[in-house]
Amino acid sequence: MVDGLDREYIDQQTNWDRLRVRIKTRPEQRPTYAVMLACLFADRWVQVARLDDWDGCPHIDRTNPDGTIDKEWLPDAMDNKINARRTLSWMKQNWLRERQRYESQLEP
Repeated sequence: MVDGLDREYIDQQTNWDRLRVRIKTRPEQRPTYAVMLACLFADRWVQVARLDDWDGCPHIDRTNPDGTIDKEWLPDAMDNKINARRTLSWMKQNWLRERQRYESQLEP
């Protein structure tokens, strides 16, 4: 891949929710991984949450319907492989909660 990410796949949770996973197996620079939750709302795919290590350590960026993003720093194991596994596990356990968070902020 052009940006150095050499593994990418989609993990379909439902017909309206999917995780896009991007991983570098031989990272030379950040980000070394990214896990993005995209959800379908009113015929439009929206990135609801993104977990990665782009800003120097693991974090989650939560998108809000008004376009703002809330950042939460996550524990850093100081090992990219461990951080990537933790990130993917966290997203697989919490994707529905993140979808509901976003959906609850939508105007009726």
